[in-house]
Parts: sequence; structure tokens; C-alpha cells
Amino acid sequence: MELYSLYTILALTGTMMAVMYMFFHMYMHVKKSHYDIELKKAELEIMRNSLESKIYDVNDRLLSDKDRWNDVNHLLIEAQSKNIIPSVETQLENNPFFKSMGVNLKNKINSTSKNKVFVLTPFHSRYEKTYYAIKNVCQKSGLTCSRGDEEFHQGTILKHILEEISMSSIVIANIDGRNPNVYYELGLVHALGKQVILITSNINEVPFDIQSQRIIVYNSINDLQQQLNSALTSVVIKNG
Repeated sequence: MELYSLYTILALTGTMMAVMYMFFHMYMHVKKSHYDIELKKAELEIMRNSLESKIYDVNDRLLSDKDRWNDVNHLLIEAQSKNIIPSVETQLENNPFFKSMGVNLKNKINSTSKNKVFVLTPFHSRYEKTYYAIKNVCQKSGLTCSRGDEEFHQGTILKHILEEISMSSIVIANIDGRNPNVYYELGLVHALGKQVILITSNINEVPFDIQSQRIIVYNSINDLQQQLNSALTSVVIKNG
């Protein structure tokens, strides 16, 4: 009887060890799979950043010539030379696009701050220094400055950006790199009739009139800060 009980205990112990081994093996497999997935994501992110950098480098070379730059950006140049359309926002209150995005333009526009600046910029490390230079100038001018990825938001990023644009009195757009998101958002900014300042570092010798076209072409961070300070001062004085 005692021998039988011993065999039973040994059998149960063996079964339990087998089950524990099976669960341990499954756990390690799942853990390894999760690790492999995260590793793959990290590798893809590195690859994406590398490819984006190469694309931006190619764009810089393609647009370094004045004629090419003007040809690519002729619509932006024309739009910047036009005067702001009065109360254009009220014409868009019932626009189906903004309704579909869940953006109440009337409420957001009523919340517009004269001191709020929103920056359109590619979310890439090569433009970080430029963005923080812009932010520094805004802060010294008594203006608040933000971009689309700085605040937590619920819903889509586009809705958040639309709301930020609607509540801003001035929008600064970095058009270096021909980033499609920046150009798309810039079209919405023009549709809303917002004050826009374009900045670019591609063509250093093109003499733009900042006050009439609000395009800053700079050749260094210090140059950008000086020109942007002047442009912001002009816009703020104009807005009263």
C-alpha cells in the first residue's frame, strides 16, 4: 500500500513537473516573441529615420537652385502674397470636412489667443534645433509656441492639429524637406485665413520681402532668430 502511494506521488510529481515545464516553455516562447516584435519595431524605426534623412538631403540638393525652388513652391509664394480674407472662419463653420473631424470651428475660433503660435514642422530629429530656435524667439516675444506632438491628445492627430491651428493667431511653417504632412496642414491654414510665416533654409540668396510675403529664407540659426523676431514683431503690431 505504501509502495503504491509512493508510485502515485512520484507519478503526480512527474506530471506536475511536466506541466510546469510546458508552461515555462510557453512563457519563454511568448516572451521571446514579444522581444522579437519589439526588436523588429526598433529596427524599422531606425530604418525609417535613416530613409527620411536621405530623402530630406536629396530634397535640399534639388531645391538649392532658385528657379527650382520657385517652381516647386510657386503656389505657396502666391498664397503668402495675398491678404488675409476677413472672417473666413465663419464661411467654414458648416464645412463637412471640419464636421467629419469633430472640430467645432466657432468654439475654437472664439478661444483664439493673440499670443498663441502654432508651428508646422516635420517630426524628425534634423529639425529639432530649428523648432527650438523658433520656440525661443516666441518666448522672448511673450508668445506661447507649440507643435502637434508636444501635448497629449485623444482621437486623431489631425483633429488635434486642426484645433491648435484654429486657436492660434499666428502659424509658422517649416517647409524644408517638402514634408507632405506640413504641406497638407499648410493648405488648411490658408483656408482658415490664418497669419502664416514660412521659413526655409534652402535658398540663401533669394531676397524675399518678409512683410508682404512672410517668407523667411535663412542661412543659420542666428539668422533665423533675427529675421523671425522682426517678422513676429511686425505681425503682432499689425494684429494690435
